[in-house]
Amino acid sequence: MIGRNLWALMVAALLLAALAGGIWFSNRPAPTESADQVPIGAGPDKTQPRALAPVGLEIGSEEGSGPFQLTIGDRLNLLAAVELEDGSVRYDAPISWASSDPQIAQVDSVGLVSGIGTGQVRVTAELAPLAAEASVRVDE
Repeated sequence: MIGRNLWALMVAALLLAALAGGIWFSNRPAPTESADQVPIGAGPDKTQPRALAPVGLEIGSEEGSGPFQLTIGDRLNLLAAVELEDGSVRYDAPISWASSDPQIAQVDSVGLVSGIGTGQVRVTAELAPLAAEASVRVDE
């Protein structure tokens, strides 16, 4: 008997809430964006957080920081370490890579250097306004 009365009381309370404009059966339109809403990550003044500026750029690889040596046909994966103004280091920044002489060594958009001919080149990583260079020597 108590279980049946409790069940009836819960159903009555839900129906009363629905009739009073409760959350379950409300026919109110969905809320629209208001001027009071603040973007995620925004500060108290409703502005987006400022991106951290890069302050340092270095080239390295799993083998160390260079100078680097390859033979014709070999490849070397270079990494660009970008230091941000808060002291953190990122390796996923949009770096522009270039070789001083593509007849000796070519570098692709992700820093993979390929030995093409004998000689020495400078490989440059750039993230404006910063740039870093590494020496790569290619032997037979």
